[in-house]
Amino acid sequence: GVAGNYDLTYVPADFTVTKAPLTVTADAKTKVYGDANPVLTFRYSGWKNDETETVLDIKPVASTTVNGSTPVGKYIDAITISGGDDNNYTFTYVAADFTVAKAILTVTADSQTKVYGDPNPVLTFKYDGWQNGDDESVLDTRPVAGTSINTSSPAGTYTGAITVSGGSDDYYSIEYVPADFTVTK
Repeated sequence: GVAGNYDLTYVPADFTVTKAPLTVTADAKTKVYGDANPVLTFRYSGWKNDETETVLDIKPVASTTVNGSTPVGKYIDAITISGGDDNNYTFTYVAADFTVAKAILTVTADSQTKVYGDPNPVLTFKYDGWQNGDDESVLDTRPVAGTSINTSSPAGTYTGAITVSGGSDDYYSIEYVPADFTVTK
């Protein structure tokens, strides 16, 4: 054969196995102004050999600077991932957005009673839903109460005759609840 004409020498070579790329992508989150943050989550792509995060030497973690007092708005890439380490994977991290939505502030008119022919009492209302110790002083525009009941309105109960309207704010969506006005004889 051919081998009879040659002296064969076998030389071993190195075989390098490099780390596989693993992408860790944060999940976008939304919360209401003043509420606690939801659990920050993320997903992986790029696993080899049907592996899962249980094989990682150090699992990555998600974090954000958004908190209960963060103003309403959309915060681009505010959820970040970091800290993962493994002997078989290199990590690429993809941040996600965090949206802080307006809190709901309910403004409820107080029911009133007056005697026919008398002037109306001062119309009042209560707030429910403040966050972070806020009060009406933070509102961009305060709501006002109003009614069509006057000194010549006949005796009777007027369902929902006291209304509240006109408030606005960058941090709160305002909902209004009317109240009854009773005119006695």
